[in-house]
Amino acid sequence: MRTIDITEDLTLKERIERREVPFDPSEYQAFIDKMNTGDFSLSFTSIKEFASAPLDFLRYKIGKKPETDSMRLGDLEHTMILEPEKFYDKFLILEKPKGFEEFTWAKKENKIAKQNAEIEAATKELTVVTIDEVEKALEIKECILSNEVAGAMVNGCERYEQPVKFELFGFTWFGVIDAHDRRVILDLKKVADARPNKLRWPFQERKMNWQAFLYRYALKGHHDFYNICYDSHGRVSVVKMADFDIQAAQAQIEKACIALRECIIGDNWNQSLEFRTQMGYFESSEL
Repeated sequence: MRTIDITEDLTLKERIERREVPFDPSEYQAFIDKMNTGDFSLSFTSIKEFASAPLDFLRYKIGKKPETDSMRLGDLEHTMILEPEKFYDKFLILEKPKGFEEFTWAKKENKIAKQNAEIEAATKELTVVTIDEVEKALEIKECILSNEVAGAMVNGCERYEQPVKFELFGFTWFGVIDAHDRRVILDLKKVADARPNKLRWPFQERKMNWQAFLYRYALKGHHDFYNICYDSHGRVSVVKMADFDIQAAQAQIEKACIALRECIIGDNWNQSLEFRTQMGYFESSEL
C-alpha cells in the first residue's frame, strides 16, 4: 500500500511528476515556459479563475476543457440572437428520419442518422444540435428581442461578436464583445433566474463588473455597459453596470495581476483557495 508523507514540501512540478495532480508534465512545463517568457494572453475568464486560486487558473489554461451542453447551447443562443446569418456555418441540425420521429434515438434507423450527422459535423467542423434545442433557442431569442429595451439595444448595435486585443497592467489581453456601438456595450448572460432580486449574487460571484471594465477599456471609450440577463423560462432583465462598480473593478483586476506576476516569479502554482488569504485560512466574517 502506497503512503504519502504529508509533511513533504513539494513544488507543483514535483507533484505532477508523481502523478498526484491531473496535469501532464510536458504540458505543465510548456505552460510555465510561456508564463516566464510572457508568451501568453489573459482574458476575463482566466483572470477570474486566477482570482479564485492559482490552481484554478492552471486548470483553465492547460486542463482539458471538453465542450459541455451548457457551452454548446450558450453558443447556439448567442448565434441565434446576435448572428443568425451564421447559424448554418456553425451548426448542423440533427433530425430523425421521416417516419421514425416518434421513436427514440436507440431505434436502429435513428441511431444511424445520428452517427452520420456526427461524422458530417466533424468533417465540416460544425456543432450538432437537435431540432428541440433549436426551437428552444428561438424561443429565447424571441423573448429577448420582444423585450422593449433589450430588443432595441441588440438591434441598435453596430458590431457583434467583436474580437478585441489590448495591453493592460503589463499583460496582453484577448476577449470577444457580444455587441456594441459607439456608446453602448452589451453582454448576454444566461442565469438561473433573471428576476432582478435574484441577480445580485450571480453578479458578484461571476465578477461581471470586471468584464465591464475590461471591455470598456478595450474600446478606449466611456461606454455604458449593459448585461442582458435571461433564463430558461424566458424572463429577461436588462441591468446597467454602475460606474462605481466598473471603477472598483479596475483596482481589483490590477491587484489580481500583481498577484499573478508574483505567482509567476515565485512559482507558487500549487496553492488553492488559501492563496486568497494572508494567514492561510478564512475568518467566518470573510465568508
